[in-house]
Amino acid sequence: MADAGWYHAQGDPAGTTRWWNGTEWVGDPAVTSTRSGDSASGTNSTVPAAPLPPERSGMHGANQLASPAQRIGARFIDLLLGLFLAIVLLLSTIGQIVENVQDLPTDATDAQIEAAIQDPLEADGVASRLLFVPVIGFFVEAAFVAFAGGTPGKLMVGIRVAEADSLATPPSPRHAALRSAHRLIPVIGIVIASFSSIASGIGALIGLASLIMLFVNDDHRTVMDTVAGTVVRRR
Repeated sequence: MADAGWYHAQGDPAGTTRWWNGTEWVGDPAVTSTRSGDSASGTNSTVPAAPLPPERSGMHGANQLASPAQRIGARFIDLLLGLFLAIVLLLSTIGQIVENVQDLPTDATDAQIEAAIQDPLEADGVASRLLFVPVIGFFVEAAFVAFAGGTPGKLMVGIRVAEADSLATPPSPRHAALRSAHRLIPVIGIVIASFSSIASGIGALIGLASLIMLFVNDDHRTVMDTVAGTVVRRR
């Protein structure tokens, strides 16, 4: 039973069908109705009372979709994990900053304090290590979505990413990569310093637009959900 369609699911009440998206059962059983078939053959066939696939007939309803609160909570967890990764990559730099500040005299000037902080940040290798944060974030998110159905934060709160057209979970690697592409935007600002403010602005704009869309879009789809053709549903 590989093709998507309405079928009777084992364990469901007699006379009902459920939508099979090609991978898993979606939604609740639907009562079937009988209609007359071709007059020449004199046959009858049964079709669901709501014959449209769940994704076309509102089965992306409140009982299926992840709520904005779940989405925001999952995002917060992912941000914390990203912050932890950045701290690990910059641990030696942070340690040098702490050491420099501790070595300052008690009457240190503002210029001395600023130099104690900036000198380690401007040292060779810091920029390249910062570059790894968004790159690793992109590959980790895309891999988790493509093979586990969601980012670590989403899996922790019990929601999963699915393809909007078929509700297939997990989505294909292509959908997962498109959905995670925004994580590479900061790379532009790191590689090309003159574009750092532009990259930051684009990232902030995507974040703000996504937050608004979570509440006004019927399917709670963000900017990257729209780009990748995905939705986020409850597990």
